Amino acid sequence: KAVGFFAAADAGMKWQASIGARVLEKETIAAGQSVTVNGRTFRGPLFVARRAELVEVSVAPFGADPSTSVVAKASGGKMNFEDWLKAKGFDGATLSNEQTEFMRAAFDAEQRRTTDGEPAEVIEARRMAAAEFDRQAQIARVCGSAHADLCATAIRENWTLDRARLEVLQRSRPSAPSVQVRGRAVAVNAELIQAAAAATLGGQFGMSDSFLVAQYGAETMTAAAAIRGLGLRDTIQAAARIDGVELGAFSMGAGDWMRAAFSTISVPDILSNLANKSLLAGRTMTEGTWERICSISSNVNFKKHTRLRLNARMKYERVNAQGELKDVGKVGSEKYETQLDTYGLTFGINRQLLIDDDMGAFAQLPNALGIGSVEAINEELYKQWLANSGSFFGSGNANLLTSTALVDFSSLDAAEPIFKKLKDSLGNRLRINPAILFVPTALEATARNILFSQFINQVPASNAAGPMSNPAFNRYRLESSTYLDDEDFAEANGVTESATAWYLLADPNITACYDVAFLNGQRLPTIQRNDSVGPVLGISWNCYHDFGIAQNDPKAGVKVTA
Repeated sequence: KAVGFFAAADAGMKWQASIGARVLEKETIAAGQSVTVNGRTFRGPLFVARRAELVEVSVAPFGADPSTSVVAKASGGKMNFEDWLKAKGFDGATLSNEQTEFMRAAFDAEQRRTTDGEPAEVIEARRMAAAEFDRQAQIARVCGSAHADLCATAIRENWTLDRARLEVLQRSRPSAPSVQVRGRAVAVNAELIQAAAAATLGGQFGMSDSFLVAQYGAETMTAAAAIRGLGLRDTIQAAARIDGVELGAFSMGAGDWMRAAFSTISVPDILSNLANKSLLAGRTMTEGTWERICSISSNVNFKKHTRLRLNARMKYERVNAQGELKDVGKVGSEKYETQLDTYGLTFGINRQLLIDDDMGAFAQLPNALGIGSVEAINEELYKQWLANSGSFFGSGNANLLTSTALVDFSSLDAAEPIFKKLKDSLGNRLRINPAILFVPTALEATARNILFSQFINQVPASNAAGPMSNPAFNRYRLESSTYLDDEDFAEANGVTESATAWYLLADPNITACYDVAFLNGQRLPTIQRNDSVGPVLGISWNCYHDFGIAQNDPKAGVKVTA
């Protein structure tokens, strides 16, 4: 700052002065009165500082008193070595030869001047100023008169020359082509290309018309119909054109074509977003019972998290005449732990896919990974569910019933009272109604007849058959899982399946037997472009999901075995 001050002063800058002081004694001059201070007369109202402590003196372009001025003047001559030593607090007579030689070198460096007498610091300041003027001139040449506003922004925000060139290039790229929709031109942008490619794939990968309208909007899907039928190479060429890159005809060599395509911004982004849509559709194409029977939680990291279930008797008590409210009293708690792991795979576009121009083969990969992400959750959940570690469903938790019949009216009538008698750790009945009938696929048809038939036929003692109302009609929500009675899955994971066991479960919004935790609540897998450079021509994506399964509350369900 000192160098800048003297350089500005040398260039003719006029400086003013201000001081900062701490007032120790002051005199008040009322309105209409006058006072003389330092030979000048002032009229009140004002304060006169009769005694003050000087804190600082500032040199500024605009001082508190505009009549002040500051003159910057360097010393008239060079300081000699002896005086310099004294100023530093050394006595030259007491220094050894080695110490004197060291101090002489320091003195010479500090006093070094150029041949014309200017300090090296001033020359450096002038060099930096020249470099800044050069930067501004180069940016002005790059922007030209067509981008004057961009030039001003670049200079003001200290852009590099490379950034200015990139911004001008992006502004100058050709505008995207358009299609006619209902008599008006609609620009072919990234979203439109994605929508057209997704519409081409259609229901083949679970992307129905209603799904696509929900993702892109009705107007975009209408416009996408005009360019529907894009192949993989067509999609990449259209995306590159948005960035002003004309890829030209595809050749079997493919190397340069692929490198040019994937060096753009739009091509990887459009393909990544299309992969995300395909993955999302894939998640709806497989069993998703876990979302409807488990509680969902969020962990902020991969450490083991301990959660508490609080138990207390919350029945309101009559308020006495004094208006006193009774304390809740004893509050109990039960613990359960959750911990996350990462599951994932990678997929990509290689030279072979481009030569085959197979958009379906590309979309099939994330679609299958969407299915696979749900299967990973299912497998982790049902490995624990069927293992029944710690006798989670057992006599110790009073949530196991052995029945002589499969799911029917009598076994339902026997299981529901057991569910309603379940108690918390303080011995209080939960009094929660069962909400879900959860069965293996072998019992799904039977359960469906029981729950969704409005009438049943009964044969009374007189042998005269007659219909009667079904007491179980719409009594519970029906959920089923293929994993409960999958022999191959059970054998592969060392657990026990059953085609006859079934469950009454609570609404998972109240409490649930099992909890599924996700990192930061992210329930969908993440697709991330893999930017690492390798020997394979193409582009790849990493698909991963962070989740964990844990036993939660044994009082959220009753298991019935036959």
